[in-house]
Amino acid sequence: MKYFYALIAGIIAAVVTAYTTAIIIGVTNIYLMGHNITWLYNEINWFFVNMTYFDIILVAITLLVMTAAFIITLKVQKQK
Repeated sequence: MKYFYALIAGIIAAVVTAYTTAIIIGVTNIYLMGHNITWLYNEINWFFVNMTYFDIILVAITLLVMTAAFIITLKVQKQK
């Protein structure tokens, strides 16, 4: 049951982080587009993956936060 609770905590943290990161990167992108900087929407094509830098940043941060929340929750439950 402790793995289930850790998984739920990780998913909740990942969703909140993905939403917050998308807002931050979106606002940053609006600023950069005003200065003709469009690197965020350059696409990377690798085998079946077709992603922009924006997508890669969101996925990487979300996965890191989900993993960290899972591990932290397990450690907290182990201490009790």
